[in-house]
Amino acid sequence: KRVDYMRNKKMKIFDKQRPYIIENYAAVFICEADEGSILLRTMEGAEHTFWDPKKVLNGENILENIENWIREELLKHSKITNDDESIVASTENLLPMVDTGSGNNIAKTPDGKVINKETAQEVLITPETEITEIPILSSNDTRIKGVKGIPVVKIKRNKKEDENKRKKGKAKKKGQKKNPKKLMPSEDFQLRLIKDDSNVCSYNLIIKSLLSKEVVMNINMIPVGEYGEQEKLGFISSAKYSDGKDITVIPGSGQLCKVKIQAGANTYKLTTINNRKLSFNIIGNEI
Repeated sequence: KRVDYMRNKKMKIFDKQRPYIIENYAAVFICEADEGSILLRTMEGAEHTFWDPKKVLNGENILENIENWIREELLKHSKITNDDESIVASTENLLPMVDTGSGNNIAKTPDGKVINKETAQEVLITPETEITEIPILSSNDTRIKGVKGIPVVKIKRNKKEDENKRKKGKAKKKGQKKNPKKLMPSEDFQLRLIKDDSNVCSYNLIIKSLLSKEVVMNINMIPVGEYGEQEKLGFISSAKYSDGKDITVIPGSGQLCKVKIQAGANTYKLTTINNRKLSFNIIGNEI
């Protein structure tokens, strides 16, 4: 009763149990369309372990449509009994590619024919389709609880405040370019997260900034479990700069507030609520 989820690269991103029907089954979902695969690739992050709907516009609706379609397809087979067993020819071609870490493995059909020279060590390519970025959170955002308690942010725009800024001359002059806010992950930053086995409940977050000046970001640390599932938020109990100064952590959210990132390498000490080894989806927005 599990479904493997893939994009058109045929690399398994994660699997989930889906008890839609009584009978046992094993299913593979593949988004073969280029446009859909680009959107799902943007949702993945660097870990390739789950799809985060907050990374693209209408991401929650996209994943909900996928789940509804899978459910409908599975229900079409709900009258199959457990005693029936079928072997479908050529299903081996749908299996994900295996990579031992060398990056040299290739996918083959049962007769030995090479069908794809890409491996699980996939190169991140900037999507040709324009993706609308999520707006930067501000102080007047309204936070509500979404599915499974994951925070959902509803953006409110204060038109009166914008008008006052315009009248006071704070708005940008007509035709003047506005410097875009920096986002993470991006080509401007290189991230490494290392479990510090010498200290209980300790991680080292290393951020190398390729920018020439310091930036200040709110950073969300989203823990990811062994099977790619998103863990409960709030796994980070405290955070410090390398000199021992505290970084504000919002309880229950996993958000590090107003983190200073200087040009070059920066090391931050993170303390977790227990000593489990997890990976993290790290998302930063300049403030």
